[in-house]
Amino acid sequence: MSQLRRDILAIRPRPLPGEIFSSWLVRLAWGNAQKLHPFTTNVLGFERFFWAADVDRTTASDKFARLALLTGVHDSRIRRTTISGLAGIILEQMPSLGPINWILPIGRSGRTHKRPGQQFCAQCLSSDPTPYFRLSWRLGCVVGCGHHHHLLRDRCPKCGASVSFHESDYGRRKFPSTCELTICRRCLFDLRDSDVVFGETPLNDTLLQYQNIVDIALATGWAKLPKLPHMMALSFFNGLHVLARQFASNGRLRPLRDVASSNMGEFSFSLPLRPGHTVIEDLPVGDRGTILSIVSWVLDEWPYRYIEICKQARVSGSYLGSDDRHLPYWLSKELRWDLLDTDRHVSPEEWASAKKYLADHGLDTCKNNIRRWLGLHHAPYRRQAEPFDICPRDYIGHDRGPHRPSFTPLDSSDDENNH
Repeated sequence: MSQLRRDILAIRPRPLPGEIFSSWLVRLAWGNAQKLHPFTTNVLGFERFFWAADVDRTTASDKFARLALLTGVHDSRIRRTTISGLAGIILEQMPSLGPINWILPIGRSGRTHKRPGQQFCAQCLSSDPTPYFRLSWRLGCVVGCGHHHHLLRDRCPKCGASVSFHESDYGRRKFPSTCELTICRRCLFDLRDSDVVFGETPLNDTLLQYQNIVDIALATGWAKLPKLPHMMALSFFNGLHVLARQFASNGRLRPLRDVASSNMGEFSFSLPLRPGHTVIEDLPVGDRGTILSIVSWVLDEWPYRYIEICKQARVSGSYLGSDDRHLPYWLSKELRWDLLDTDRHVSPEEWASAKKYLADHGLDTCKNNIRRWLGLHHAPYRRQAEPFDICPRDYIGHDRGPHRPSFTPLDSSDDENNH
């Protein structure tokens, strides 16, 4: 017992509902009156370059066990504050390196986050008794606040810097009297005042409905779409990512976005993405909101709107499914049944039965007609014209077989000699 008392921290704030790992560590360090970097190295015993990585992707069990010992919080609860806690909901399993679907990259440069990988809701931060950042704000599929019904922010509205709240005490000679979790690292603007000073962007009805679906899926593990009321969250988010990439494309799939925008009564628009390099997580929150608004409108009448848009845009199902090896069933079945221009398999018995039916009714039993009756790809029916109906008499050559006449035009000089 004495060993436990000597190791445990004096101030042990528990993770707040939905709090992200890095936010909890900042509050933990400030609560124990220590600057963040010395706290993580000297007290927690983590490596010196710990904050040079994306700490919210931490999967090391020894770090969770160390924190559990010092704070009294169970290590499974600590793990749920990290991105690995979303396994089975957003991602199937946590990769050690590389990009992850729907996880916004922070673009780290040393300890600094260069890219807008951390979103926030100013009204949530201002209304919290203890301000903290949520894990869901690291997700690219989350673009709005379901409580305050407005668009999230991904940069400081005053100076445009990305949110890097773990740097709030860097370079400070004196320890701050308050936890400066909401202070911009560059211009020292309080992010809680963003909406008051710069105004807010309300969510439209389509995007608000979409955000409610996403919030429920994250909370319960099940997505409830208007036409697909019972779907596992993992399958929903996988298919959502495929659709978002398709409608965000600036390459061959660009007509999908143009057709959908036209049907929604909106103007066509471009996105800051290179053709052939469609990474939805690279888009700022406003552009992601526009794309996800289109996807939400398509899902309202699934699959009919999607099929009609693909046909109007003249995009084949084979190309739509070529970029993703593992499509969820609810999306792949529409590509196979309604958009793929490939024939289904016909058994010999089915072929013989169709041929017998045509013969019994006095119809043509040629292969092309059988394919037409079976709903397979077939050449359109045309009257078999005689050679004399389509070619001048002088252009008819000698018959090289009972079914294949040869048409060899005469030389112009020979034609003049004959006359």
